Amino acid sequence: MYLRRVLRAVLCCLSLALAASGCAIATPRFAPPIQASLAQENMRRLETEDMRVYYAERDREVALRAAARFEACVAELEKHARVKNRASREKLVVVLPRLPLNNAYVQPAVLGLEHISVVPPFMTSDVFALLGLPPEPATVGCHEMAHYIQVRQLSGIPNVLEAIFGYTVTPQLGLESWFWEGVATFYETRMQGGVGRLGSTFWNGQFAAGVADEGIGESEVNDATRRVPWGGNYLVGSHFVDWLVQEFGEDKLWDVVERQSDELAIPLGVSGRFRNAYGRSLSALYKDFVRAMTKRHPKRHRPKEQTKLRTLDQYARYAVARDGTEAIVEQGIDTPARLHVIAPNGEEILERNLTDLLPGRDLLTPSALTTSGLSFTADGKHLYWIALDQGRTFQVSRLVHVDLVTKELSIVEPDLRGAGGSIAPDGSRFYYSRVRGDRWELAAYDLATKASLGLAEWGPRTFAMGPRVSPDGTKIALTFVTPEGMEVRVVDAATGRPLTTVAGPPGPKLEPSWVDDTTLLYVAEAGGRAQIHRASLGEAKWVRVSDAPYLAFAPAARSGRIRVLNREGWHWTLDEIELPASPLATLAPRPVSHARTTAHAPVDQKIDVVSDEPYSSTDHLFVPTLRGPSLVAIARLTSAIGMGFSGGDRLGFHRWAIEGSWDFAAKEPSASFTYLNGHLAPVTVALALQRLGTKENVLFTTPTGEVERSYIRKETVGALAIARTFWTTTVTSGFRYDQLDDATALPTIDLAPRTRRAAGPHASVTYAAAESTPGAGARRALIMSASGSAFPGLTSNAFGDARAAITIVRPLPLYRRHTITFGARGRALPGEPEGRPLLQVGGNPGSTTLGTGLEKDESEVGGLPPTLRFQEGLRGFEDLGLFGNKVLLGDVTYRLPILFDAGTISTITILPSLMLRQIDLELFGSGATLLDGRTAAAAGSALIGRFKLWIVPFGLGIQVARRLTQDEEFTFSFAGGS
Repeated sequence: MYLRRVLRAVLCCLSLALAASGCAIATPRFAPPIQASLAQENMRRLETEDMRVYYAERDREVALRAAARFEACVAELEKHARVKNRASREKLVVVLPRLPLNNAYVQPAVLGLEHISVVPPFMTSDVFALLGLPPEPATVGCHEMAHYIQVRQLSGIPNVLEAIFGYTVTPQLGLESWFWEGVATFYETRMQGGVGRLGSTFWNGQFAAGVADEGIGESEVNDATRRVPWGGNYLVGSHFVDWLVQEFGEDKLWDVVERQSDELAIPLGVSGRFRNAYGRSLSALYKDFVRAMTKRHPKRHRPKEQTKLRTLDQYARYAVARDGTEAIVEQGIDTPARLHVIAPNGEEILERNLTDLLPGRDLLTPSALTTSGLSFTADGKHLYWIALDQGRTFQVSRLVHVDLVTKELSIVEPDLRGAGGSIAPDGSRFYYSRVRGDRWELAAYDLATKASLGLAEWGPRTFAMGPRVSPDGTKIALTFVTPEGMEVRVVDAATGRPLTTVAGPPGPKLEPSWVDDTTLLYVAEAGGRAQIHRASLGEAKWVRVSDAPYLAFAPAARSGRIRVLNREGWHWTLDEIELPASPLATLAPRPVSHARTTAHAPVDQKIDVVSDEPYSSTDHLFVPTLRGPSLVAIARLTSAIGMGFSGGDRLGFHRWAIEGSWDFAAKEPSASFTYLNGHLAPVTVALALQRLGTKENVLFTTPTGEVERSYIRKETVGALAIARTFWTTTVTSGFRYDQLDDATALPTIDLAPRTRRAAGPHASVTYAAAESTPGAGARRALIMSASGSAFPGLTSNAFGDARAAITIVRPLPLYRRHTITFGARGRALPGEPEGRPLLQVGGNPGSTTLGTGLEKDESEVGGLPPTLRFQEGLRGFEDLGLFGNKVLLGDVTYRLPILFDAGTISTITILPSLMLRQIDLELFGSGATLLDGRTAAAAGSALIGRFKLWIVPFGLGIQVARRLTQDEEFTFSFAGGS
């Protein structure tokens, strides 16, 4: 879908084709949650010499600090960028929406939407800090500035086309995601003093473990791979780019970017552009990279003091109680977010999938990655954590409680607006990090009064993270993240008053955990690897207590030993380490990233404010951002020429598109207008109006032979749609009007004019709940929907259209990836006489064959406006339709995905990356009754290969079915999809 829309805009603005319905498309500016945050705030526009920053009025100081870093990063990047022209000199547009997006991105120009960067002014997840990034907009946004500078590198014909026709598509999209993210990750570290992913022992340790234990093929750098955690485009791509810079220099990256900047066939020939820049093809470069990384990261084994207890998945969080009870939340390719609680004797006392499906759900979209504050009360009977989850509109931080006596899970607080955290030993308070813009303060949630209290905060750009309360409940250890680095401090649990800074080796220190009331474990760097260290409060000494092969994390004292998360291949293990009797030998240093060794400290740029004023929803509103002619020519039938325009304000409160054309054969005008309103977000409102006049030819069979008749078709369409999503339930309503007028175009042929009209309201509701894994897709799901429409005056009788459906997906035993899906549907057209069957079962909207083999009467389904069809698909009946006014349908599908995730970084030199993701084997049965004695039933199988070429996923396969009723024929058809 994405590629089709992109190519549609490109072809339109190049005047290669398209009628009045083609070029101008009103496209939403932002996703509904982002649009809702903008609609609920008093937004302002801050303009400097180089950028426009849109921010909420109450976030002005945060916006100024972020803009200062953004401008510093942009200035550094522009020193390397080769293309200097109109496109590169455009001011950057940055939006700071006030919501817990816990992400940031740059949206490249496409379909009339100009380039824009979205960086929220705060985060509520601790994931960024694990990767070496403070969760502040300034630091995270530097990564996005690298994207922005790259995306504005266009020259030659693409630059001319954009100047004439507006924003269509940037040629930089031809450089795939691994290059985009690799370059941005390299610079986030390089330009910020080594603070960033490539400066993080956590990030680099995971890469080293994967390379050493499992290896990296060409598919591992693809964003579609499931084997590599954090995304192969990020983890492997960042190290590939880092190696390219180390071996060949920084300028070669920008040489590739420059060569890509003037390409029209953007995804083709990329390997050749690397050959021209580096002297070697892309595949050859990657093979050299793999050899170098295999040598740099040899396979290492656990020392004798370290024992593996349990294999975990790609992502995991771990905690242990004072009595030895353990809790694990894990997730991976075949594991949904799942909680394990293990008794001190090793018995698993609770195992629970965390995603709920039935209405009244506790957790909708939990994940191990965004779980924080996993901790027990002193008696080991209660477990708490914060789960980042989907709220009614925005992400929320739910405080979750599991009573280990009753095994019941409950939500204590629906949104703490922060990250965990730990529960006090007596269960009275939950300590956590509460978000206050670009700072995190220490807060306590009182479980008795249900109130939060801020204990202490340390100013902007300082983040008190992961508070851990001491066994006696009087002290709290925290990871303090500042622009200068990460360190462990201890504060008073009652007041937040600083007590001491924990001693340790140079470099970041994080993940503190108490051994007793005066001794702490934490993670710090040793020999380029993340290892566990121990220090006593008030002492300047520390000792390293682990020699993990690649990475040790989340230390916890248990029975005089230490339990840790240890990295093995692309997953975690739970290991136990004996405390050494004497200090461990110094580790030989492991090479660190080139980005880190060449990093320089950031110097925020002084902001020269040109203007700072309230945002107006007319900002840029009437400037067409996509414009161009359209031309359609069909031999012996019609030709039309027109113009289309689309635009909108920068924050998406209004989006519009307008088109007009003239059909010379029909001598009729056509026009369309589309409007989207974002002022009511998260309610979305869309209005579409269209008048289309065309000339069409139809062949009629007469006693004297076939006669071709020409007529003018004039169609008028209007639609109003209103939609709102609550959690994962979507409610829509609206009104539609469709009138079709046919009149003869040739006076010598007798074709009576006629008018067909459809008008009426519609409404629908869809409840969707699913638990998915990358390996199986949806493995547990419940989808329920109901819809209704009314059509007064469409035919001789006013009638309606009512539909209800339910789909249930369940996993099957013995294997983790196969599933079975049950579906049931019912549909009726109440009020329509039985003699006018308008509901089609099976076939396709243009199907003209009845189950009896008779021709479909033109006055029935064919008499409807072409945009209005009442159809229910039926597998096995794709080429055969039955007609009635009501139907009940059911189907069952067994699906077995066979994963491959194998592919190339470029294909036969010219083509982009190609990946075979999986082959799906499906067995199905389907049936329907039209409640008038007629039935339809079929059974069959399908084999479908799932591929990804460049950024386009697609499926190719074959389906074989046997109809058990009607003609009882075997049918063969192609199967596919994305």
